Amino acid sequence: MLKIDINKLPESDIQRIVAERCALHGAVAEVFICDPTPVVDYKLAFVHMADPERVTRLVKAFQAIKVNTAAVIRIDPLSWALGNDGVLKRS
Repeated sequence: MLKIDINKLPESDIQRIVAERCALHGAVAEVFICDPTPVVDYKLAFVHMADPERVTRLVKAFQAIKVNTAAVIRIDPLSWALGNDGVLKRS
């Protein structure tokens, strides 16, 4: 799972952020973002790595699932909460 502040971000920025975070585990070939559906109320990222063997590292790192040669990663939006001290914090 990736937590990203996705509110009001265009899809191209979400793709870039996902690619940057996944690149820590190897070269990323492509990223596809799927919008929420009535069944799944969160975005999903399908990430293909340049080296297919690196997909296993992504699956472990992001608690994702592997579908063929892609890691399917849930994208949870970050939320902000006002703490008891009056300071905004990310949850």
